[in-house]
Amino acid sequence: MLQSMIRSARTFIPDERGEFSVKGLAITVGSIVVIGAVVVWLSGGQMTNWIEDVWDALGGWLDTTIGLGW
Repeated sequence: MLQSMIRSARTFIPDERGEFSVKGLAITVGSIVVIGAVVVWLSGGQMTNWIEDVWDALGGWLDTTIGLGW
């Protein structure tokens, strides 16, 4: 059982080819950090403020354009 697992691992490992460069890893880690920072920033209340600002602007535009009386 163990020998067959080792044999299958030995045949599997050389078949796996991919790019393992410092530059590729740095870009991947940088992307993850930027996405994490954006998620933290949006979950910290900025998203709700942004939605309220857009909603108020839309309401103001509708009030001046159509005269809905918001």
